[in-house]
Amino acid sequence: RGGNQRPPTVISNPNDPRLRQKMKLNIVFVSPNLLIDEWKEPEPFTWASLLTLDGWRQRWDRYGVQTMRSLFTLSKCMQAIDGFSLRKLKVELADIYEQINRSVAKNDAKRVQENVTEKTFGVLRQEMQDRRKMGWQRVDWRLSKPVGKIELLQGRVMQADDEVFFAQLTCKITSKQALAAYSDEGGSKLVAGDPETLVDVSEIWVFERGFGKNVFTGKGLKWRLAARL
Repeated sequence: RGGNQRPPTVISNPNDPRLRQKMKLNIVFVSPNLLIDEWKEPEPFTWASLLTLDGWRQRWDRYGVQTMRSLFTLSKCMQAIDGFSLRKLKVELADIYEQINRSVAKNDAKRVQENVTEKTFGVLRQEMQDRRKMGWQRVDWRLSKPVGKIELLQGRVMQADDEVFFAQLTCKITSKQALAAYSDEGGSKLVAGDPETLVDVSEIWVFERGFGKNVFTGKGLKWRLAARL
């Protein structure tokens, strides 16, 4: 009885690739707190640049090399993130954008910290403290409607070690929003903004996410704000 059963495989070498395939890692993703490649507004090409070799090289770099780097980043995200798609990504980033702005307005540092990297949290925490010093005891912020336009400007990916990668997506977010600041919690004295005036706002935000080959869970395994440009 049991004569046909195969004996269990014993792996004694911790570097054996079979062991790595079976292992799933729980990693705390600590942001590198740097921009892999800071996006800059490209200067328009002149007609004269069509007549020079350097002009054509610049075109190839912008429309060829840079585009391929962004596509490579998206392909890594598709491989590492279950159900990844641009449509779902934009919905998620729009929600994060609204959560961060609403939390900053409410001076909710804990909620802000959940959605940003360590370095960015330091910047936003200082902004919230500065608002209080200016007499902004209450801030009301709202969107006229959910963010509907998010344009992906650039994607970059870096490898931190054998298991850990970081992707950064630079996005242009366009919305209509209103902001009003009051010198008291009751909202009786307006000191900045207007609760009824909607303003067109365009911002460049860099979102970051950690992922890995054998990683299934861990802190930082979500999109977070890494920088505002």
